[in-house]
Amino acid sequence: MQATFVINADQLNDFLLRYEGYGPRYTSYPTALHFRDDFPLGSYLEQVTESNQHPVPRSLSLYIHVSFCASLCYCCGCNKVVTRNMSRADEYIELLSKEIALKAPLFESGRLVEQIHFGGGTPTFMSTDQIKEILELLAQSFHFGLPQKL
Repeated sequence: MQATFVINADQLNDFLLRYEGYGPRYTSYPTALHFRDDFPLGSYLEQVTESNQHPVPRSLSLYIHVSFCASLCYCCGCNKVVTRNMSRADEYIELLSKEIALKAPLFESGRLVEQIHFGGGTPTFMSTDQIKEILELLAQSFHFGLPQKL
């Protein structure tokens, strides 16, 4: 049975008044200001190693940035490539598979992937088969099942 949400006119008016006005633009987390060109590879590797040292393996969240859009949204501040060339997604998946092969072994195998986020650009730029291919690459390289040791 599906729950029903009921709100009267006064409650709706109060709600609309509370949220009337401009809000922050959607952004990623962490925000772009947290990224730096001068962050050395050694520091990244230290952070990964440190994150692997917890007595109870910490879960992982994976983010896949699909930077392609078929058309430009003028309100968008995301890193994107506007193209109607759908084969660009195949090239991207090939490069992504190499990146996964380089990064996945750095993380302890018992660390469970709890979240996968697709962003962009527009993840719908890719076909269902292409998204499935990415998910299969991730599943082959990261731990998606129940932990083997507690």
